Amino acid sequence: MLFQGPAQPNVDDIKEIRAPDPGQLTDQTNKIHFDDYSAESESASLKQKAQVRRVTVSKLPGLQKFERSRGKAIPPGMTLKAILVNGASNGTVKVEVTESLLLQGETLVPEGAVLIGVGQSTEDRLFIRFNTLVFKDGTTENVQAQAIDTDDRIAGLKGSRIGRYAIKYGAAVGLNFAGGLAQGLQEKEVINQQAVTKTDTKNALLNGASRATLEMANETMTNLRNQTPVIEVKAGKEVIVMFEGT
Repeated sequence: MLFQGPAQPNVDDIKEIRAPDPGQLTDQTNKIHFDDYSAESESASLKQKAQVRRVTVSKLPGLQKFERSRGKAIPPGMTLKAILVNGASNGTVKVEVTESLLLQGETLVPEGAVLIGVGQSTEDRLFIRFNTLVFKDGTTENVQAQAIDTDDRIAGLKGSRIGRYAIKYGAAVGLNFAGGLAQGLQEKEVINQQAVTKTDTKNALLNGASRATLEMANETMTNLRNQTPVIEVKAGKEVIVMFEGT
């Protein structure tokens, strides 16, 4: 038995696939236009493309210091450290701030600011009340504050009494001593078992001197009691300034 395979295609029926003839290609195909090329145009085009691709980077500011706005109240009870610019006594007193006063990261009183006030002496302390705050740019602000001693944290500065007061006090003590000495030098005699001062010229002079010196001593002490002493505090002393409000 014979089997017949599939029919073979006719070669004549297959269309021939050929590459295009060179003549079919035009002069414009893959032609580089060298006549239109310009180096300047190419450079400008590249710059334009670079600008399009460029990413704008914004620089954020770093840490900055903000000063408080003028007129903002300083809470009562807040303290700062300062030093006496000039020697303090009765009258005008000036201190310079050595430590900034901060509140929640905000500077209320900057370092270098100056506080101006008035000093008033008492028996053993110099009380200073500040009323003006002067900033470094020259602007001023009204305040209410007082000076506190750094040693015992008590209002008023400990200092020394001015020499004239000490001299007067020493004179009063000396007069008291002289009066008592003159009284003790008087001669006495025993009459009826009692010591009685002799009534002679020497004792009379000593008695007069004793009375005079004792009276002068008492008068001096009375004047000192009625006269308020003057306390002096040296320049450069560190003080604490406590605010009472603005």
